[in-house]
Amino acid sequence: MAFFSLIQSVISDLVVAVLIIFLGLIISRFLGNLTMRILKEVEVDRLIKDYSIIVISIEDLIGTVVKYLAYFFTVIIALNQIGITGIVIIVVLVLGVLITIGIVLFDLKDFFHNLFIGLFSGKRKNFKLNKEIKLAGIKGKVEEVRIKEIVIKTKKDDLIIVPSSLW
Repeated sequence: MAFFSLIQSVISDLVVAVLIIFLGLIISRFLGNLTMRILKEVEVDRLIKDYSIIVISIEDLIGTVVKYLAYFFTVIIALNQIGITGIVIIVVLVLGVLITIGIVLFDLKDFFHNLFIGLFSGKRKNFKLNKEIKLAGIKGKVEEVRIKEIVIKTKKDDLIIVPSSLW
């Protein structure tokens, strides 16, 4: 008898969690659209574009953020109903930290590679300012010699940054 009451309790919790998610999706979409309408009524985009160089729609951005925050809280409430909120939050946080560390390390790999080549290769001395060069298939004048890269100005006045790993 205890087994059946446990199954009944789990099934009822799952049904309530599904209902929470269903209602949460509807409410989240409503809140996002309502936020966008209010911001469009106030003409936030026009006010911001008059005083800044921002080209994205702030109204849509804020509406989307509100919608996804509501989605997030809906999922948290549904997971809490089932009783696994803590575990899921810990797993998501650990995955988020690991992904962030991976992205940072991946970006630092190229940074340090170019930095060490620029510092220790000795080829930087060959590049004098305003000297005509052809480097990595790019022809132009040396505008600037940096530790990690060289800036070349082409005849069309384009500035090309060539990382030190290519020279």
